[in-house]
Amino acid sequence: MRKVTRTVAVLILLMSLSGFALADAFDVFVPTSGLTAGGQFTLDFNLIDGSGPGNTSVTISNFNFDSAGGGGAAGSASLFGSASGDASTGFSLSDTVFGEAQQAFNPGQFLSFDIFTAAGVDAGGVPDVFTFAILELVTDPSGQTNSLVTLSFDAANPTLTTASATNFLVSDGNGGFTVGNKVNGVSPAVTPVPEPASLFLLGGGASLLLASRRKKTA
Repeated sequence: MRKVTRTVAVLILLMSLSGFALADAFDVFVPTSGLTAGGQFTLDFNLIDGSGPGNTSVTISNFNFDSAGGGGAAGSASLFGSASGDASTGFSLSDTVFGEAQQAFNPGQFLSFDIFTAAGVDAGGVPDVFTFAILELVTDPSGQTNSLVTLSFDAANPTLTTASATNFLVSDGNGGFTVGNKVNGVSPAVTPVPEPASLFLLGGGASLLLASRRKKTA
């Protein structure tokens, strides 16, 4: 019993030393079969600075629009502020200034991509925030975007929040806005991914523990 307890304690220590790094990378999967009859939509990625610019960056890459199901990026991306890149190579955002990347797409049965973060905690107490949403063709007016994924960098590992899409405002094409509902009910699945360094540390530690136990029983 003591050996088991000691083994568990060492593994917990290794996890703490590595930070277990589960919050640094995320796989995002979004079922989009309900959008296929709705025409074209727009992916919207935002990084908003909190109370200290220059300590957070986010990369969104490895896009899969389900080309076999008729999905795909449509045209060039629209980039604002610190945003750079495209759907084929990935988008990068930093909190040096406000960053936003938008990519129009035709939906297939699903959409998937990865989010990679490198962040610090703002000393002023207001965290940097990353959001992802699906818009109906055009940018929502400020403050009206319904975020499907939100990462708040208020600790060493960001706080993850997911939500299903609800009604929001979209352009009516005449300078005004109307309620959009084509994306209602779309809900993402987000899976944290361990960093390779953390897996190496945990795997190496477990191997050493196993070798040590074998040596004692030999």
